[in-house]
Amino acid sequence: MNFFTLAASLIGLVAADHTIELTTSVDNAFYTDITGGNIQYGPGNQVGTFGPTGDWTQVQTKTYQVTGDGPWVLGVVADDYGVTAGFMGVVRLDGEVIAVTGDAEQSWQVKEGSSSPNTLQVPPGWLAVNYDAAGNGFVPAGFNSACLNQGAYVNVKAQIGQGVKPIWQKGGVADCTSYPDGLHYYNYFRLVISLPPAKCEAPEDI
Repeated sequence: MNFFTLAASLIGLVAADHTIELTTSVDNAFYTDITGGNIQYGPGNQVGTFGPTGDWTQVQTKTYQVTGDGPWVLGVVADDYGVTAGFMGVVRLDGEVIAVTGDAEQSWQVKEGSSSPNTLQVPPGWLAVNYDAAGNGFVPAGFNSACLNQGAYVNVKAQIGQGVKPIWQKGGVADCTSYPDGLHYYNYFRLVISLPPAKCEAPEDI
C-alpha cells in the first residue's frame, strides 16, 4: 500500500470491502438478492431450483462482496412445491455469524404471497418471523413438528449448524404444512445487515 492509498483509507476515502455469506437450504427452491428493492424470482438471482426431480437438502452457500459501511438488505425468495415448506439459513459477515433463521433476535422478516415485495420497505408490510399477523408470539421450536422433526429437516439442520430452525409463514401465522402437492407457495424474507460498531469506528492515529 502506498502513502496516498494509506492516507485515503485513514480519512475514509477508500471504502472497506466486506463479505456476506448465506449458507442455506430451502424446501424447495430459492433466489437471493443483496441490492435492495424488489426480489425478482428469475435466472439472474438463481441460487437453487431443486424442484421435484432435484434435491433441496443439498446445503448451498451464496457469497456477496460488498463495499462501504452498509447497511445492506439481503432478500430471499423461497418457493415451495407443496406439503411442507421451510427456509433454513445462517448469515455470516466477514466470517462471523450474525443471523440464524429462528433466532431469538427475530433477525429475519417475512412476507407471503405471489407478488414480489420491495425489501427496502419497512414493517408493517413485513412481519417478524417469530410472530403472527396479530403480534402473538410463538416458540419456533414447537410451532410445527413436521418441519422440525422429519428426517430431511433434521439432516439439513445438522449440516448448516448454529442451531438453525426452518421458518415459514402461511396465512400470517408460522406454519409450514398442509399445502396441496405440486403447487407453488412463496415466502419472501428480508434481513438488514449492519456492521458491528467496532468495524465502523475511525482508525486510530499512527
